[in-house]
Amino acid sequence: MMHAARNLGRGLKAGLTAAVLLSGGAAVADDGVHVTGRMMSFNDATDIPVGMFGVHATPLNEERINEWGIDAVRLIHHNPSENPIVPGESGQAPEGIEMVVECFYDRYQPALMLTDPDDWEQKLEALATGYGENARETGVTHHVEFWNEPYLNWATRPGVNYDHRWYEVDEAEEGKPMRIRGHDEPVEHLVWSRQVRTVEAGSGNLSPNAYLAHSYIGHRRDEGDEFEFRGRNYRNEEMWWGEDPTQKHYWSGKQNREYYHQMLDVFAPALKQANPDVQLVVGWDFHIQSHGWDAWEMLVKPLIDEYIEYIDGITEHHYGGDTRMVAGAYETVYAYAKGVHGKALNFYNTEAGGMLDPQQPGNPRTRAEGDPLTAARGGMTYALRDILHLLDLAPDKAIARAAHEAHSWSGGGDEFAFRLMRPLRGRLVHARSDTPTTWVVSSLNADNELVAVIFNDSNSVTRTPVRVDAPAGTTFDAGLKLEVAAEGDGLKILESAFDASGGGWSGDVEVPGKGAVTLVFDLDGATSDEAEVRKTQHVSGDTHHQLSPGDSVELEIDIPADLLENATGAKLRLVYGWSAGRAEIELNGEPIERETTFSWVNEQSIPADLLRESNTLVLRCPEGDGGGFDLNAASLIVIEHPDR
Repeated sequence: MMHAARNLGRGLKAGLTAAVLLSGGAAVADDGVHVTGRMMSFNDATDIPVGMFGVHATPLNEERINEWGIDAVRLIHHNPSENPIVPGESGQAPEGIEMVVECFYDRYQPALMLTDPDDWEQKLEALATGYGENARETGVTHHVEFWNEPYLNWATRPGVNYDHRWYEVDEAEEGKPMRIRGHDEPVEHLVWSRQVRTVEAGSGNLSPNAYLAHSYIGHRRDEGDEFEFRGRNYRNEEMWWGEDPTQKHYWSGKQNREYYHQMLDVFAPALKQANPDVQLVVGWDFHIQSHGWDAWEMLVKPLIDEYIEYIDGITEHHYGGDTRMVAGAYETVYAYAKGVHGKALNFYNTEAGGMLDPQQPGNPRTRAEGDPLTAARGGMTYALRDILHLLDLAPDKAIARAAHEAHSWSGGGDEFAFRLMRPLRGRLVHARSDTPTTWVVSSLNADNELVAVIFNDSNSVTRTPVRVDAPAGTTFDAGLKLEVAAEGDGLKILESAFDASGGGWSGDVEVPGKGAVTLVFDLDGATSDEAEVRKTQHVSGDTHHQLSPGDSVELEIDIPADLLENATGAKLRLVYGWSAGRAEIELNGEPIERETTFSWVNEQSIPADLLRESNTLVLRCPEGDGGGFDLNAASLIVIEHPDR
């Protein structure tokens, strides 16, 4: 018996019942879920990306890796070396880990030209070259993230790149341009100013610990205040510090952008020349869409425009917030890079965490809080919603996600999100839902199990009609349902066996509001790995439009002729906000009735015969009351699924 059958035995011995699995074999309504059993590719991606089941700053051992189903880890190297981390050969990435994202340098470390103005270029080039050459010998794919969160502590709390020690402080005058020690010319965007910062109380030093003390406590205190932080004493003093007038928000402005780019000028070509297979991931590690997409314009877009030749992915972090916008950001950046530069980028979340209490779904928080059960349930819900939405919409783009401090940040909820999705590995399987608030992700894993995870994004329990077809050449042998339930102050996994045989199964499945259920089917027989359903996405690189009443935008999207010949279906995918309910849509002169938006990524079926090699998509914001809307990105998806 396969894995599901072994689980099934444990479930029966525990006396569990199929309480939320009803009426197997019953007819299925039109507004249900259909798992077709057909292998699928999306933009040539054929597998569930294992990097989505990753952690950061989380203790790992064999038991946790196996029981939770952790496949990836993100590591921060304060002093990176030329020796790549190989899973199983390092305690940081134990046996069982499949993907490692190595982050070079941390957020409290100033840019290298400040701390080592004479030799930083030679040292950085040697690091990139040595790492790339050594990575050729390991037999695995390596992923390098360049710097952790340069958006934050480079610029504020305390702003380590503005520390007077890196500049000619003897020249300091209010508003005067700043010059790096030993340089002839001032930097372009920094000027001197008097600011309050935190120092060691005894020595008066601006130590790394003082940086931390300012970040967590000192920035809220006045000049002269003394306080304790992590067992050490500190005080606040006024001193000379840098200021970037281009920094409109708390995050980095043009000078930090310049520092980051100067280092990439050295690091990126050296790494890729030494080993083009090393995946180089760059970014600023916060919401790409921050402050009305100001972060995109100031920081992310310039990275893509200047370094598209070298970079393979964009990195971001998200804590709290509506996770559905993450998919919207990925889709928008993908459309720009693919449409303007002709390159498909991957997306790496290298830290994530938060809480979405199903009892308060409109109030996501940055970390789990409340009583133990509420915290655990909220942490689990946040992770499930985040991961499954990305796997549903963008399995070709979202290739890594790292749960931050998964053992504690989520109140224990990350564990149960991981365990519920643990069987969801292997080949992508085509599945669809007729309800926008019901998402389904399906796969055929290495244990010859057909897996479907169903997520209910509505606020109340739903009874969802589900139809599952066995892949060609196989039949069902047994079925198992996994769900999460409360147990005292915490959570537990319930396993319930149900009958499944022959070539198909259907039934009604109750899925909790903002919750998920996993169905696992043991298969007899084998099927082909070849994709039977092929989806390809075709974008407009013309992104980020703000439409007021009376405005319209016209976009051009090209599709290769050979794909049109075999197209059996099509979808229109738009990224825009909730107010786009007023949008009027036209494709190649034909009006498209806009379907209700339930996320920032709105995807709807359209007739395949509307598609052309050169397509014109028009969106209008009608005159009258109701305001305008943003259109961030648009694309057309061609579907090929020949009959068996």
